[in-house]
Amino acid sequence: MTIALALTAATIGASLISPLFPLYQNAWQLPTSGITAIFVYYMVGAIVAFLFLGRLVGYMGPARVLKIALVVMLLGLSLCAVAQSEWVLGIGRFISGVASGMASTSATIALIKYAPQAWSKQAPVVATTTTMAGFGMGPIVCGALAQWLPWPLRLPYIVVFIAVLACLIALMRIRLPVRETLTGQLSFMPGFALPERARLTRFLLASMGVFCASALFSLLASLAPSMLDEMLPWHGPVISGLSIGVILMISASIQIPASRLALHSSARLGFALMGLGLAMLGVSLYSHSFAIFLAAVITIGLGHGISFMAGLTVVAHSSTEAERGRMIASFYTIGYLGTILPTLAVGWAADHLGVLTASLAYCVLGVLLIGGLLVMAFREFRKV
Repeated sequence: MTIALALTAATIGASLISPLFPLYQNAWQLPTSGITAIFVYYMVGAIVAFLFLGRLVGYMGPARVLKIALVVMLLGLSLCAVAQSEWVLGIGRFISGVASGMASTSATIALIKYAPQAWSKQAPVVATTTTMAGFGMGPIVCGALAQWLPWPLRLPYIVVFIAVLACLIALMRIRLPVRETLTGQLSFMPGFALPERARLTRFLLASMGVFCASALFSLLASLAPSMLDEMLPWHGPVISGLSIGVILMISASIQIPASRLALHSSARLGFALMGLGLAMLGVSLYSHSFAIFLAAVITIGLGHGISFMAGLTVVAHSSTEAERGRMIASFYTIGYLGTILPTLAVGWAADHLGVLTASLAYCVLGVLLIGGLLVMAFREFRKV
């Protein structure tokens, strides 16, 4: 429970900034490219952690790495809270990204390693559910604090700082149910690893499911606030936070019920829901229909959660304890690239073609990609 709460606190600290971007833009007169850069700083930090710090789990043990991650998150939150410029905020977000990457890998392995025997098979689901719940709660809580309380660019960081500190203190006081067996060597060489040939296709399909889920979330996160601003009479950070957080809360809520499905069914269902949701999103953008947009958000949220749950289950159950740290880090690296690369691509296209044309093209290409992956999933994830 303490490890799950620590992971939740770390992910809240990572995602809380989303509804604050319009406030920063107005306060500091930032161009859109400046906001995009701050977003990318975080993602780069997370990928740096996955690639270069993934081996720390084998050398120090997942519990110790999780404690370090929380300390690093406290530093990132502190810098963001006192930031007076884009560069300081960017550094704070980069550090928060490093902390989030370390926490995601170490907490996931800790939950799998220290889970009671009775629910050890459910540990990957608990990890992904906790991660999505934390990412979803971040913008919701932050949006509410920024909307109704003073110091909107300071107070959210202070509140989350206290929560992360409390989790760190609790983590320092618990006794682990098993002694940690450390087999790794200290190394900061890139830790990207792929499984053996027999498991490679399934691993890549699982990772691409998360890549697509991350890409769809990024698109929705950028479109939802502006669309809701036109469709609803309410405005402000709380609306932006809800529009982003609800997607991830839907993702979190579906994972435990979906874990009852066979792995081959959940893998296929995740791709199918994401493809359907993306097609509906394209229709809603073209027709300006709020009802279709809402249905698209729900469908993509469901596909997002199932894809994350199925993907991490594949990685956890097809890797040995010695290689699990690098495999999970590689899995998350591919998934986070889905947040960076498509976001930069659609931003470039929007500058040259317009937001609507770029978004519709994104939807069409995305449906084609997910359709191809769904066909591969039907071939690879056979009934076992």
